[in-house]
Amino acid sequence: ITIIEALDEDRSIIKRFSSGHIMNVEKYAIKQSMVKKNAIFKLPGVEKMDVFVSDEFVNAVNKAKLTGFRFEEVDLS
Repeated sequence: ITIIEALDEDRSIIKRFSSGHIMNVEKYAIKQSMVKKNAIFKLPGVEKMDVFVSDEFVNAVNKAKLTGFRFEEVDLS
């Protein structure tokens, strides 16, 4: 999975450790221009958390009637 610097930290709601590292992201905002060509990706600093997918990926999963996926929309900037 590709790791892309696409987190819009100004528009996201982020909890940090005292060191400044990301503890948790309560609300994601993703820089749309950074992810246009990636159907599946992760964000640096939170690689162990969520996996992000494109609308095309979601549509393919739904069309194929695959189960076991849970999708949540995120804000794009």
